[in-house]
Amino acid sequence: MVLESKDYSELFVAYCNDTRITPTTEARDKFVNIVSKHSTDTKLVAKSCRIGKHTAYALLNVLKENVTIRSIDLHENVIRESGCRSIVELLESEFVNVENLNIGSNDIAGKGIEPLCDFLENNEKCKLRKLILGSGEKDLYANRIEGDMALRLAEAIYSNETLEVLCLNRNPLGKKSQKFFKAFAPALANAAHLTSIRLGEVRMGTHSAVNLLNALIPNNNLMYLDLHGNNLGWEIAQPLMEILGNQDTRLSVLLLQQNNIGVKGIDILSDGIEDNPNTLTILNLGDNDLTDDGAVIMSQVISENQSIINLDLSNNDIWEEGCVLLADALHKNKVLSTLNLSKNKLHDQGVAALGIILETHLSLENIDLSLTNTGDAGAVTVFQALATNTSLKKLNLSSNHMTEASGIAACATLKKNRTLRSLMLTGNQIDHTTNLSVKKQIRMNQVLRNAEKPNMLEKQIIRLNYITSWLQNDNRKLEDAVAERRAAQAKLAAAKDTHVNTREKYIDQINTIENDITHEENAAIESHKKIDIKEQEMIKVRNTFGQKLFDFNDVIFSTTLKRKIKAHDIKNLEEQSAALEDTEKSVADLQQQLDEAKQKLEEATKKKDDTDAEIQEMKKQIAKCVEHLTPSTMETLDANVDVEMQKFKAEKKKKEEQQAKDDAQAAKDQAEKDQAELEAKIMEENNLKYPEPFVPVKLKSNPSIITKVEEAATDEEKGEEEQGEEQNGEEEQGEEEQGGEEEKQGEDEEQTEEKQEKEETGEEKEEETKEQEEEETKGE
Repeated sequence: MVLESKDYSELFVAYCNDTRITPTTEARDKFVNIVSKHSTDTKLVAKSCRIGKHTAYALLNVLKENVTIRSIDLHENVIRESGCRSIVELLESEFVNVENLNIGSNDIAGKGIEPLCDFLENNEKCKLRKLILGSGEKDLYANRIEGDMALRLAEAIYSNETLEVLCLNRNPLGKKSQKFFKAFAPALANAAHLTSIRLGEVRMGTHSAVNLLNALIPNNNLMYLDLHGNNLGWEIAQPLMEILGNQDTRLSVLLLQQNNIGVKGIDILSDGIEDNPNTLTILNLGDNDLTDDGAVIMSQVISENQSIINLDLSNNDIWEEGCVLLADALHKNKVLSTLNLSKNKLHDQGVAALGIILETHLSLENIDLSLTNTGDAGAVTVFQALATNTSLKKLNLSSNHMTEASGIAACATLKKNRTLRSLMLTGNQIDHTTNLSVKKQIRMNQVLRNAEKPNMLEKQIIRLNYITSWLQNDNRKLEDAVAERRAAQAKLAAAKDTHVNTREKYIDQINTIENDITHEENAAIESHKKIDIKEQEMIKVRNTFGQKLFDFNDVIFSTTLKRKIKAHDIKNLEEQSAALEDTEKSVADLQQQLDEAKQKLEEATKKKDDTDAEIQEMKKQIAKCVEHLTPSTMETLDANVDVEMQKFKAEKKKKEEQQAKDDAQAAKDQAEKDQAELEAKIMEENNLKYPEPFVPVKLKSNPSIITKVEEAATDEEKGEEEQGEEQNGEEEQGEEEQGGEEEKQGEDEEQTEEKQEKEETGEEKEEETKEQEEEETKGE
């Protein structure tokens, strides 16, 4: 056994921790019986035992040094993510070489599958040939590999080089997106070693399925393909036809139930089956809406194909006509052993046609005719045929419309037929006693078959003795071959030794030659380095000599210039630079004065805005007062306000005019003064003459050029004077425009003030009239 007694104790403690059961002797014996029932020296089987993460970790400690184990089956347990990590750690152990791993239906989700993906990518450690991560329809749990983890698994399969069987049934791989199938298609194209792929109920789309099947066309090693429960449509039939039509294909099992292929799809698929009629053995087309038209196509396939032994056409809306055609096709087929036509509307006519076939057919062993709406007529025909049939072992006629007559016919048939091992009649109108008698007769037939087994055992013993003698002869031949191989290996080892010795001699000679060559190369390199150093020294000497020559020429040139320059020339240059500095200062002062004038203007505009706001507020107050005044008082008030406003405007206008004149006069005087100073300085600068040492020799030899230069200098002076006058004119014009704008602003302010005075006088008049009226009323 793969486990010892002490190992069972450690596993049982962890199992109690997972299941929370009381650790008793009875519970331990039960656990040991479950685990050891199907386990062997190379295989550990613990299906449906409620094994959790603690038991998985205990398996890691127990089996991490086991060198014989090759298969671990933990299907339908609850190891989840942490248990999966423990199993992967066991697989990574240096002593363990597991080839088959089944952890399907274990509620593994999230990132629990990531360590397994890393292990699959490591081709040095990974020896897995079979990996089961899927689950069946009756399993209690299912793994939930989806999203990014599904994509990660596809990448790992792409890198793996050992995997042959992969089962991912009932994992929601395409729940969030179809990225897994997009990445899985190149993995399938790259994985020619895959022989079995199970992708049932994985929420795969039609486009993804077509891409996967196109990737599988070059794979000639594929033997098992399961795509059931994906509702893919008839589009998958074309790539499947190409796979089946390949003469080198080994595909023998094809499961396509619940995919809505329809008549169009089965018509395309049948062409591939007819092109290669010798490889496919199991074909499941249940629940694909084939109807009687599809039954016609399948009858042609059955009559010509001699390889399919298991055919499922259940729940395809096939009626009597289609069943009759299928029955006729069975006359030519001598290999079909299992036929499932359940959940079709065959009625008595279709079932009776099959019953007639059973009289002479010698290969059919299992027929399922449940839920076919058959009655006594069809069932009795079948039972009569079984009286002479010697091949059928299982017959299912449950959930039909049969009565007691069918039950009696079944009992009579079983007395003659001893090959039938299972007969299902539940769900019919047959008495309970009749059902019991049918079961009793089947058990009696079983006893009679067992009584015939001793003769078969004797035959098997004789056969085994013959095989052992044959194996002994082969063993002797094998030992002789091993001895010859060992002698050849000894000769080869001696030849290798001589070869190694000669090779070492040659290597020593080559090394000495290489050393001499390297020594000569080093000497040459050193000589080249010395030459380079001398060249660099020559370049440095040349550069220093050139620099000294250049410096000497500069000294000669500077001395000649110094001789020509005189002291008074230097003085004149200093005076000119001082004059330029004074002019720059005067220009800066003018700019400062201009900035101050702009600032004053901004303050005046700000004051004007404030007064406008005050006037608006006063207007609002006057408007409120005006509502209570009479026309007579308004007239008197308006007259008084006009008089006062005129006086106020006249005074304000005089003040503003006087202030503007004063400011303009001051700015004008200052500008004239600065302009006069600037012109005087410019004139002084122009009257200066350059000394003789600065006049080039060429100009002295040509006096006409000197006159032209002097004329150009006078023209430049005149241009500068004209520019100065234009600038003064523009400044005076700007001052006049500013004065005009100020006068306009003053007039506007006077008008607003006159209106305010009128409104105030109107209010005063109204108040006086009101007071007079009140006095009159008092006097009365």
